Amino acid sequence: MIEVIDEFYSAALAQETIRGMIENARGGYRNGGLPVYGYQNVRSTDGNGNQKTRYEINEAEARIVRLIFELYAKGNGLKNILMHLNDHGHRARSGGLWNKATIASIVRNEAYIGWTIFNKKDTKIYGIQFKPRTEWVIIKNTHPPIVAEQLFNRVQALIEERHPTRTAARTTASTYLLSGLMTCDRCGSSYGVTGYGRGKKYAYYNCLTYSKKGKQVCPGHSIRADELDAMVIAKVRERLFSEFNIRQLLNDLNVATRTVKDGRCEQVKDLKRRLADKEARLLRQYEAIESGKIDLSLIGDRLRALKAEQNALREELANFERETMLAPPVITRAIIERYRQEMEQVFIGENVQEQRAFLKNFIEKVVVGESETRIVYYAGGIRIPSGIFPATSEHPRP
Repeated sequence: MIEVIDEFYSAALAQETIRGMIENARGGYRNGGLPVYGYQNVRSTDGNGNQKTRYEINEAEARIVRLIFELYAKGNGLKNILMHLNDHGHRARSGGLWNKATIASIVRNEAYIGWTIFNKKDTKIYGIQFKPRTEWVIIKNTHPPIVAEQLFNRVQALIEERHPTRTAARTTASTYLLSGLMTCDRCGSSYGVTGYGRGKKYAYYNCLTYSKKGKQVCPGHSIRADELDAMVIAKVRERLFSEFNIRQLLNDLNVATRTVKDGRCEQVKDLKRRLADKEARLLRQYEAIESGKIDLSLIGDRLRALKAEQNALREELANFERETMLAPPVITRAIIERYRQEMEQVFIGENVQEQRAFLKNFIEKVVVGESETRIVYYAGGIRIPSGIFPATSEHPRP
């Protein structure tokens, strides 16, 4: 009952809080918090003499906001916009470079047309998730707009048009073989598919820091995904399935089987020693009972426990002795060859997930530099001259 009352009280309090915030917004006042980029908080007094906060346009930042909306309306993607801003010396409020997440937040924010919205985000879901528009509480004309509503709506239409639920989504990074394995030799960031080139015929890997923040942070290096995938497969296949490695694998497996047999022999010796100890302890107890030194009623439980331990050890020993009597399997070249063929079928097949899982057993990472691409194995590594990969200077739209 107390929990029900608490829940009711919390819900009622939340509703009262929302009502107060709505009334505050209708009066043109803010409800606390830092201003979004393009605005600044200014102090004012309401009709009752209470100190309040209003939004005032920060013209230096507002120019950048208008530029972002205009660039998006002209068909530029987030990456092209951030590169334009960073390359032209425009900086975020923190003084740092722009990134996609900040720009994406700006072009979706109704604050720039003078609206204040409550109940827009679903805080129960991890990440930024929006509730259905019918649940939003929209209050218009709460502060001066920075962009025209017509321009804002045109940008929203473009965002919706590019949304993967409306148009065919580009193939995600997870469908590419080296996703999660590649790093940039210059900045250490991950590599991934960042563009599709002219005509969107081929996917290109590039540094994700370059893609998000531009060449001022990292110059990046664009590599055609299918060609790098094929080259890495060829190099890894050549290394893993070489004649030397096949012979080494054959030897290692046979050494391992002999080691297992030797280990079982040691376990048998240990079990026999422990069993002999239990039998000796039982014998001493029986002799003490027969001589009248110990009353059976006093040690009955202990005798039953020792007997149970003795029987368990006998059963375990019998199992180990049966296994030890069997000759260890001999791994032949024919067995290894069948295994190699099966693994190669997985490796050169069309299931990218299986290929990637196979690679991760042997490869720590693939390091991409301007002059070479290096495959780092869990033991050692090999280098691939990057000249075999066609570089591109174009910046595909995100």
